[in-house]
Amino acid sequence: MKALLLALALAVPAAAWAASPEPRTIDFEQLKALARVNDPRVKALQAEVSRMRGLQSEADAARYPTISTFTAAGAPVPEAINNPNQIDSVTEASRLGNWNFGRWGGLLHFDAQVAQPLYTFGKIANYRAAARNGVEATEQLVKAAQDQAERDACEVFWGFQLARELLSGLDSAMEQIADSRKKIESLLAQKSPQVSRTDLDKLDVLRAELRSRRGEAVSGRDVALEAARLVSGEPDGPPVTLAFVGLAELPMKLLPIERYLEVAKQNRPEIAAARAAVKARQALVEEKFSEFYPNLALVGSVNANWSNAATRQTNPFAYDPYNGKIGGLGLGLQWTFDIPQKQAKLEQARADLERAQADELLATSGVRLQIYQTFGALSAVLDRTAMLMEERDAARRWATSAMLGFDSGMGEVQEVLVASLALARAESELLFSYRDARVRLSDLSRAVGADAAQVK
Repeated sequence: MKALLLALALAVPAAAWAASPEPRTIDFEQLKALARVNDPRVKALQAEVSRMRGLQSEADAARYPTISTFTAAGAPVPEAINNPNQIDSVTEASRLGNWNFGRWGGLLHFDAQVAQPLYTFGKIANYRAAARNGVEATEQLVKAAQDQAERDACEVFWGFQLARELLSGLDSAMEQIADSRKKIESLLAQKSPQVSRTDLDKLDVLRAELRSRRGEAVSGRDVALEAARLVSGEPDGPPVTLAFVGLAELPMKLLPIERYLEVAKQNRPEIAAARAAVKARQALVEEKFSEFYPNLALVGSVNANWSNAATRQTNPFAYDPYNGKIGGLGLGLQWTFDIPQKQAKLEQARADLERAQADELLATSGVRLQIYQTFGALSAVLDRTAMLMEERDAARRWATSAMLGFDSGMGEVQEVLVASLALARAESELLFSYRDARVRLSDLSRAVGADAAQVK
């Protein structure tokens, strides 16, 4: 029994370990591609594209003929028997005005109508144009949502890189504090005048602050990984991790802002969507105006009846609702005179057009403002990065000098602590600036509608 319990105890951890798959590693390009596919905003707009394509198919189908049929069978049909050559020679049960059905039977009926539009004064053409431009506008909105999803993925990826870099730096700093504490304790044991018990307290305060910052970095890393799993399209799937590429200076020189404005006019999907929406509304205005004119169509109909209780009449002047067939083709002109209703719909369409034109102007001016904002933010971050790099280099020289002075017995612990803290703060701020530069670059790319780093 003990052997069995021991085997079970060993088997449970092994099964639990086997049930935990290795995290799937996602690199930067994969994360952006997954975001463009799995973002809920993208999926919602893709569904809207499918709906708009259905409307486009409906508009295209308006060119084709419409066919309607009606088939029926009924009973009873009272006896209607006569001699076709002598119309008044009928059986007694066939005469009207009595309740004698005689040898009654059933009736079969078939009716069909067909109409092929020939000329509609632009109704169909404008309807198709509106639907086509509606699809184009929605497709551009899908691209805009994909660009936004890619920008959000960039923030997730570079946030993860920042957290990893901070954790690495903080762990290194914690090790240095531990080594410094041992050294100070050794000097205290030797009753060196260079150190005091207060120096240990200062190290403890610094270590507590670093632990707090490390907790924040761990939280940032975990949030980034969870966001990456959501982006991957499997929120309940196995864990994922992001490839570590580190943070470094952004090797980019900004072009004049006029160049980015020029590229945005050609590539920004919101502007293209607004233009397509204006074309769609213009086509609808023309379609509503064409409703004041008639429709010319080729029309045809077939009508057939048969009954086993009635004699088929051969005289063309004899009325026979039970047997017979008739059909034909002709040109038809359909014209409705609900002028007030049509005028109201035309005014509504014109108002929608004016709103679409205002939206186009808003999109254009909004994109221009967004480029100025993102361009200025990236420019400021690049300048800040250059200054922080100088600050870091100066802090390194200071920390090195302070450490050499302390090791030679001429310096004080206070000087080493202050210099080390300044170096840690400068390196941390520089890492944040590196991250901000990458995110601001993605903002500018989003505003331009293309990779801003590749714009020439």
